[in-house]
Amino acid sequence: MRTLLLSFFLLFSSSIAVLTFGAEDPLVLVVSLENNIGEITPEELKSIYLKDKKSWQDGTPIFPIDLGQPEAQERFSRIILKKNLREVKIYWMQQIFTGRAAPPLIVKDDREVKEWIASNRGAIGYIHSKSLDDTIKPILIGDKRTLQ
Repeated sequence: MRTLLLSFFLLFSSSIAVLTFGAEDPLVLVVSLENNIGEITPEELKSIYLKDKKSWQDGTPIFPIDLGQPEAQERFSRIILKKNLREVKIYWMQQIFTGRAAPPLIVKDDREVKEWIASNRGAIGYIHSKSLDDTIKPILIGDKRTLQ
């Protein structure tokens, strides 16, 4: 029941995007406090994480960061990239082989994601909602608060 109440609270009282990963472990998309973006479409986010979109509207280079926890990466990949982790790895092997692009930086935990984002205006990443603090800014994905 507590989990259901928490999910309800996050869904209706929050103005942040939550990528639900189990009822007890939601993920939130975050950027630097210096970044003016407040909302992004799922298509734009996919383009960023596949390194097709390389800069924000103000010209700042985009620096995508992946949370290096397989469950979180799998959830993000399925929801945003519409690929499973195996397909994502194959995509990046092809990109690297052809010299087109390198994959997003993968960091080990929420703390490290927050450190990279807080110190890099163009960075974007995702963390567990329980790790949100005032060093980074959560943003919406389209007009949805929860992606399923």
